[in-house]
Amino acid sequence: MSRSWSEEEDRKLIHWVTLCQKVGLAKKQVFEKTSEKIGKTPSACYERWKQIQSTHQETSWISTKKFQNQWEREQNQLTERIDQLEKVIESQQKQYETLLKENRKLKGDMKFFETLLLEEYKLLLELLGKRNHARIHGF
Repeated sequence: MSRSWSEEEDRKLIHWVTLCQKVGLAKKQVFEKTSEKIGKTPSACYERWKQIQSTHQETSWISTKKFQNQWEREQNQLTERIDQLEKVIESQQKQYETLLKENRKLKGDMKFFETLLLEEYKLLLELLGKRNHARIHGF
């Protein structure tokens, strides 16, 4: 004997059957897909659906509407989260570009100072060479 249906399972049944029907699935596919989502057999889902349809048409409409409203709220929340993440990505992209420019500038500055240091080192060697004929490693 199967266990009875909870209100949550009824809501899920209504939601998934309605959604699958909107998508255009065949009757058999509707209840197979619904059964996967609810954890009941396709025949149990079909029998419960017929029961709900015959005895609670108004209730099923209200439940579907509530589920639809909840679905829309969740969708809006996800859309807002996506917007927030896109803003974070945009901000980080700008920061990355700024750091990349700064890195290029620093590399240019470093090359300039290396060249300047090398020229001063050569000048120092020339001055030392004229006085003592001393040599420093590699020059």
